[in-house]
Amino acid sequence: MSAFTDSQTPSNHNSLRATTVSVKDTIQPENNETCAAPIHVLPNEVLTAILCMTFDAWDWRPEHSITLTRVCKRWYLLVMATSAFWSHISSERNPRIAQGTLERNRGGPLIFNLSFDESYYAHPRPTERAEVLKIALAQVHRWKTFFFLGGYRGSLFADIRRGASALEELFVELTEPADFGQVVRLSDGQSLRYLSLSGIGFDWSSRRLSGLWSLTLDAIELGPSLAQFHSILSSSPLLRVLHLKNVKLDDSLPLSMSSIPVPFLTDIYLRFVSDSLLSFLISHIERSACTSIVTDEISFLLYSRAFTLASNAIRSASYVEVRYNFGRLETTRIETRPGPMVRRFSGGTGYPGASMPVNGARLDEILLNIVDAFTSGKVDPTLLVHVSPSVEHEDPTFLGAQVVLKPFRELCVLLRAFLWGTLSREWRGEKAFIYEL
Repeated sequence: MSAFTDSQTPSNHNSLRATTVSVKDTIQPENNETCAAPIHVLPNEVLTAILCMTFDAWDWRPEHSITLTRVCKRWYLLVMATSAFWSHISSERNPRIAQGTLERNRGGPLIFNLSFDESYYAHPRPTERAEVLKIALAQVHRWKTFFFLGGYRGSLFADIRRGASALEELFVELTEPADFGQVVRLSDGQSLRYLSLSGIGFDWSSRRLSGLWSLTLDAIELGPSLAQFHSILSSSPLLRVLHLKNVKLDDSLPLSMSSIPVPFLTDIYLRFVSDSLLSFLISHIERSACTSIVTDEISFLLYSRAFTLASNAIRSASYVEVRYNFGRLETTRIETRPGPMVRRFSGGTGYPGASMPVNGARLDEILLNIVDAFTSGKVDPTLLVHVSPSVEHEDPTFLGAQVVLKPFRELCVLLRAFLWGTLSREWRGEKAFIYEL
């Protein structure tokens, strides 16, 4: 029996019940050799946890669980009786699949994916989508995860506000920006772990924003104030991802604020945000484990703090490129060896490394920081220093220069001594420095 797809129309394929019943005919018979396999000794709880790792719950499709039921009788019985294998309802699938999923999940948490994106090549008919929405809303108190793509729908978000007390993971992307005053609100309930919003604000004073693991905000006209940002981050010590892009907010800053320790924060993305927000976050975030950082241009006064945040990414880099445009460090881009990708929808760039434009920096001081970082690391990177003049530069004969330092670690002692020497005297310009280097 071939695995069914959403586009198939025969009733025995659209009905999850009919599909799973017919699976019994394909179950592999057990014999003495398979019964003696070590995996059969595992308790059901352990086996369930292992089998749940074979698919991403956010991307679940019925055939993922059906495939597991075909292995043996024990797996069939376990999968069919465990709600974790039947938790995803999607508006992009037939209503019968949604109903069949609920027949297998009687009381467990649910994931609901609702899309009004008509450009999708296999988007459902409006009547089918409305039927799936009705089925899902009847179980809104069981929603653990909610994905939404489309225009603002006030009645829907009102139902979610009243009923989604168990919601832990919320992803909302509006295809059209919300009007002023249209924000997502939630009544008291389970703290959110993942929050991703695009084009719509939130009730930033909500107590459900304590304990975040990932915060992604994009194209937000009414973002949290700096005081609310401080409260949200301070109450989220397990935060892993902070992704802010084009977020507008009230820039008023209280006189004093404590530092924000976030020891598990690995991914920072700050683009097209206000200077006050950028300065606030770089100045107050402490003890992060950042391996990926991308920022807007920062002043040299904040450079030391930003470099500290990026120290883990720098020490693990296999390639460092410093591009200097006479009078300012245009870009420090650090590319590292391939590493685990940040989970989909969790925010950030997803790639280890750093990209930090710094204004008003001396090139020798930047390079000394990089040398010190790699001295304590275990990676031997390639360092490329590229110097280019600005358009209005007075010396038309100098078109730029490039220096490649490799093997870098062998040169660190000599390079540090050279850089300390240049720092002890007045800056004589990029052209003289690059020739000395």
